[in-house]
Amino acid sequence: GGQLPEKQLVPVLRPRRPWAGWGAAAAVVGVAITVTAFMGLRLVQQGDQIERIRSGLETQGLETAAAAAVADPRSRHVALIAEEGSTLATVVVLPDGTGYLIRPLLPPLTKNRTYQLWALVGEATVSAGVLGNRPSLTAFMVDMPVDGFAISEEQHGGVPVPKSPPIAVGMIETT
Repeated sequence: GGQLPEKQLVPVLRPRRPWAGWGAAAAVVGVAITVTAFMGLRLVQQGDQIERIRSGLETQGLETAAAAAVADPRSRHVALIAEEGSTLATVVVLPDGTGYLIRPLLPPLTKNRTYQLWALVGEATVSAGVLGNRPSLTAFMVDMPVDGFAISEEQHGGVPVPKSPPIAVGMIETT
């Protein structure tokens, strides 16, 4: 019990212009093109990884695992906020990089579209997973320090770099 040390509390900043980082990400498109092949491969591996996490967690229950992550005092909680200010989903990330997209309030998309979760790493945008056209509680993995997360609507199957503006963004406040 007792109080958590101050530095472990991770408040979420609501960026004044949530999409500002996306412009910066677009500026590195030249670099992005050269890594697209690599990212495409990474995307496929991520899909496999998400499937592995999903199937591994089905035995103990994804809800149970996500609830444990939410309750873990070391986890970071990031609200993904739409431009008009509503929270569309919450991301919870554990120190080992295991993450959960919780309570996504996203309208269903047509079959040829998907929501995609992005990890914002400095000026770069890295896919953290393809969420499908009717997102629900989803597990994912990030293997790098992350500054925030975003969700965009993309073509079915996902894309290596975002093609659409983000519909929700949340930054992790650095202490």
